[in-house]
Amino acid sequence: MSYWIVAVAIMLAAWFLLGRFLTRFASRALCLAALAGLLILVPYTAPVPGSAAAPPDSSRGDVDLSATLLTLDGKQVSLADNKGKVLFLNFWATWCGPCRAEMPSMGELYGLLKKDGLSMVAVTEEPRELVVRYLEQHPYPFTIMIDPTGELTRQLRIIGLPTTFVLDEGRRVIYSHVGPAEWNTPPVIDLFREALGE
Repeated sequence: MSYWIVAVAIMLAAWFLLGRFLTRFASRALCLAALAGLLILVPYTAPVPGSAAAPPDSSRGDVDLSATLLTLDGKQVSLADNKGKVLFLNFWATWCGPCRAEMPSMGELYGLLKKDGLSMVAVTEEPRELVVRYLEQHPYPFTIMIDPTGELTRQLRIIGLPTTFVLDEGRRVIYSHVGPAEWNTPPVIDLFREALGE
């Protein structure tokens, strides 16, 4: 059964149940609006079934990485300068449970393949100070950058977290994936070795 059919069924059931407990229409409508918001977000934060990496998305072409990002020490940088390597580009947040769950496997993948030319950057829109405090408790071996104005997030049309792109040296999308993944499994490592030309 389609996700959206189930969502509509949940909304109708909630409407009748709330009607039994909330007599004011405004209260019932407010509760329903909150539930609708949660139901809309679920498909973009839930794990995506199937393989860890989606098939190549040739419709995107070259990716615009010209946005200004911040390093953790506050320097302004652009990923457009990061050329000549396969780039694993991940969008995440400290509050995102699925993001946190996949990051150790990202670290393992990076540890295995960084010597072979894999570049890995995880981008968040959160304040730099908050991210630095989080990383003191949860350090990762790959690069973390801040998108302070959300410019890169808008350019790549990110609609859910985590979202990952794998870009070749020409900055074309090889793979894209919405949702968490286990990036350290043998099939996924083989995909990256192929992308790195091994």
